[in-house]
Amino acid sequence: RHWRSEFLQHSRRSGKRGARARLRHPDRPHPERSAARARISEIPEFQPGGRIDPLHRNPALSGVPLGIIDSSFGGTAIEGWTPKGTLPDIPEDQISQSMFNIPPGNLFNKMIAPLTAYRIKGAAWYQGEANAGKPAVYTPLLKNMMEQWRKQWNQPELPFFVVQLPAFEGKWDGLDFGWQREAQERACKESSQAWSVVTYDTTKGDDLHPLEKEEIGRRVSLLAAREVYGLDVVAHGPVMKGTSVQGDTMTVTFDGPVKLSKGDKVLGFSLAGEDGEYRFAEGRLDGARVLLRAEGIPQPKTVRFAWGGQPDANVINAAGLPAAAFRTDKGEPKTLAFQPLPAAYRIDNKLYQLETGSTGNIASLIVDGKQFLSAEPGGGTGIPTFGGRRNLSKMKSMGPGRVMFSDNNASMEVACGDDSLVLDVRNDGNEGVDFQIAMGPQVEVKAEAGSATASRGETRLSFTGIDRADDDGRIIVRLEPQKSREIRIKMNK
Repeated sequence: RHWRSEFLQHSRRSGKRGARARLRHPDRPHPERSAARARISEIPEFQPGGRIDPLHRNPALSGVPLGIIDSSFGGTAIEGWTPKGTLPDIPEDQISQSMFNIPPGNLFNKMIAPLTAYRIKGAAWYQGEANAGKPAVYTPLLKNMMEQWRKQWNQPELPFFVVQLPAFEGKWDGLDFGWQREAQERACKESSQAWSVVTYDTTKGDDLHPLEKEEIGRRVSLLAAREVYGLDVVAHGPVMKGTSVQGDTMTVTFDGPVKLSKGDKVLGFSLAGEDGEYRFAEGRLDGARVLLRAEGIPQPKTVRFAWGGQPDANVINAAGLPAAAFRTDKGEPKTLAFQPLPAAYRIDNKLYQLETGSTGNIASLIVDGKQFLSAEPGGGTGIPTFGGRRNLSKMKSMGPGRVMFSDNNASMEVACGDDSLVLDVRNDGNEGVDFQIAMGPQVEVKAEAGSATASRGETRLSFTGIDRADDDGRIIVRLEPQKSREIRIKMNK
C-alpha cells in the first residue's frame, strides 16, 4: 500500500534528529491537503545524512520509485538500536549508555521493529559519537547490529552504508574520533555488503552536529548507486594497498593514481621509527604512490594517514573522493595531538592537560585536576635572562603529541606520552645557560642527585635528568654550550 507522510518537525541544525512523520492511510487524506508526488528538492530540511539527489538525477534510475525512512534519535548509543537480548559478549563496563537513560534494545523496539514490515533496499547508519570512548568494542557491536537487523528484515544480504564520524575537536574518555572511524571501517571490512563513507574532510570540526551534510549525502548516494543499483560510477576513494621502505623513505601505494585536493604539499601522513613516536612527514606524489620522509626518522617502520579528531589531509582520486584514514601500527587507542589555540598549543588526555605559551614555554600543566606550574611572570618552563626570559617563539609541529620551540641559539622539544613528558632542551650558543621549570606556590618540591619530586596533595610528579631545585620551587637544568639535556617527567596520582 502507498502511504503519504506529513512532516511535523525538522532539525535544521543537526540533520540527524531528522523529521518525525505521521503516516496516513490513502483512504483518509489530510482534510486540507491533496496528495502530491514528493520531490526531494521540495523538502530540503529532510536531511538525516544529507540529500540524495545523485540517485534521483541518474537517468538509469528514471522511473524507479525511491524513498527514505528517517528513524533517528540524537545522543544515543548503538546498544539502544540493537534488538534486546542480542548484544555480543563484551564486558559490562564497556557497554555505553544513551542519553535519557534509554536501555539497550528500546530504540530498536520502538523505532526500527515497526519498519521491518517494509522491504527495504538498504540502510545508511550515521551514529557512533556516544560510543566513541570505547572504540575497541564498537566493531563487534556494529557487526552484530547489522546481522540482527538483517535477521529481523529476513534479508541476509541487506546493504549497509556506515557514515564515518566527521571531523570534530572534542574527545570521549580522552579519545578523539580517529579511533572510532577505524572501528567503523573495520566493521565494514569484516562484514559482507557493508561499506563505509569517508567524511573527515566535509566539516570544519567545531560542531558535533555539523551543518555541511550535503556532501555526506552525495557520497552515500554514490555508494548506493554503485553497490546496490549496479551503476558505473566512482564511489570509493583511494585504497591503500601496501607500503615499502628504502632507507629513510617509506612508499605508500594506493589502488590507483592520486592527486591533491588543495595546496601543493602532501598533507596527512605521519611516520614512526623503532620507538613508535610519530612525526609529521613530507611527501611526493608519483602516480599511485606517495613517497614519504620525516625529520628525525632515519628508518621508518609504520605510517598513519588522516589520523586524529581533525585530520588535515589532502589525498584524493580523480573523482575528488578522499583516501580513508589508515595506520599500519597496532598501538592501543590513545590521543596525543596538539590543538591550536589563539596564543598557545594545548594537549588533553585522561591524566593531564598541557598548554604552551606563545613565547615557547610550557605555561600550564594540570595533572589530576591540579595546576603544578607557577602563573607568575617567569613561571612554567624557560631560560631566564637579565631582561626576563628567552623567547623561543619559532614553533614547529614534529608529530602528534610532539612540538618544538626555538630561537637562534636554543630549543625545547616537547614529547607527550599518556602519563609522562619528555623535554629535550638544547643550547646551541657559546655560553652556558640554565633551563628552569618554575612550580606553583602550592607545590612541594624535593630534589636529590639527578632527580626531584613535585607534590600537590596526593598527586606527584617525578623528574629525572635535572641538576637541582632552589628554595623558590624552581627545578633547574644546566645547559653547557653546544649541548643538550633530556628531562623526563612522570605523573603519578
